[in-house]
Amino acid sequence: MKPLMWIMILGLSFRDVYSDYCPQRTTCSSTCYRSSKYHRDCGLFGWRRCTKYRRRSFTCYVTCYQQACCTGYTGSSCNTPLCDGSTSCPNGGTCRSPDYCVCPTGFSPPLCNDIDECLSTSHGCQHDCRNTAGSYYCTCWAGYERSYDLKTCLDIQPPVLTGCSEDVHINATDHTVQYNWTEPTFTDPMGSDLKIVSNYPSPEFTFPWGDYTVQYVATKTSNGLQTECSFQIKVRPTPCEELNVPVNGARLCNGWKTDYGRFCMIMCQQNYTIGPSQSYYTWHVCGASGNWIAASPVPDCSVPVAYEYEDEYYHPEYAGYVYSSSCEDDATRNTLQTLYIDYLKGTEGFSSFCSTYESECIKENVDVKC
Repeated sequence: MKPLMWIMILGLSFRDVYSDYCPQRTTCSSTCYRSSKYHRDCGLFGWRRCTKYRRRSFTCYVTCYQQACCTGYTGSSCNTPLCDGSTSCPNGGTCRSPDYCVCPTGFSPPLCNDIDECLSTSHGCQHDCRNTAGSYYCTCWAGYERSYDLKTCLDIQPPVLTGCSEDVHINATDHTVQYNWTEPTFTDPMGSDLKIVSNYPSPEFTFPWGDYTVQYVATKTSNGLQTECSFQIKVRPTPCEELNVPVNGARLCNGWKTDYGRFCMIMCQQNYTIGPSQSYYTWHVCGASGNWIAASPVPDCSVPVAYEYEDEYYHPEYAGYVYSSSCEDDATRNTLQTLYIDYLKGTEGFSSFCSTYESECIKENVDVKC
């Protein structure tokens, strides 16, 4: 057995020997009467000169003994040890013998003082150690985080991204267009391995009309931190120039999904009409070529109609294309918008624009200009 262990055992045994009652000396007072006594001494047969003597006594003290607990112990049986004057020890320790505590982990005898584990090199913290009452914990420098073992530290910086493309808007005369882009670059300052994935296998693709999101994600294999690059590619038909508004008339067009196409028709104010060579049945459509079909501009409602010549310009079915008051009037505008939706849904080849975007093909979304 190690010498230190023997010393501890002997020390504890030696302390325990003195538990029990111990005699203690105390000072007791005892009253003694003071007295004086005189006598004369003249020698044998009185032959010498006489001398007078006096003897005196005073209060005296005596030492007494009493039974009490031995030093370091208390209790009715004098077998409860005291540690720093108390039967308990700080920080959850147990008083085992006078002024000697058995302590929980993190505290040291004899009186369970906190052990500063950070003063030792055995704490295992890679960066910094912080002492606490009875324990400690590890912290990491800025830019790092503790690993699963709570002692080692990792680079918490996600992968660094450069060269991420901006959103792209492409006008296509055809229904599809091929587009190439530059792939982004991901790096890690700490040299960690990166896993990079994308929803497109190569930086080129043939896109039809529509909206597309290109995405790249880099993941740091050491800790799972990610950085993402994403951008949108919007492919639309080539737009046409703004269609003119007819004089003395109104232009009605779709006000939804205008970047996919424009479907317009005209109506005339009462007492005005288009020329005999023109037709109200004509749809003016902006297609993928960027040109209006039929050709723009739309005809003006420039021909005044006298009542006696009315039949010369009006067919009976044209009555629905004429409005009587200003198109700025709410009631008139509502009527024109309703007529537009009905005609669009009833026109073969164009009705699919309503069925495809059914929730948006409503009269409130009809664009009326006059």
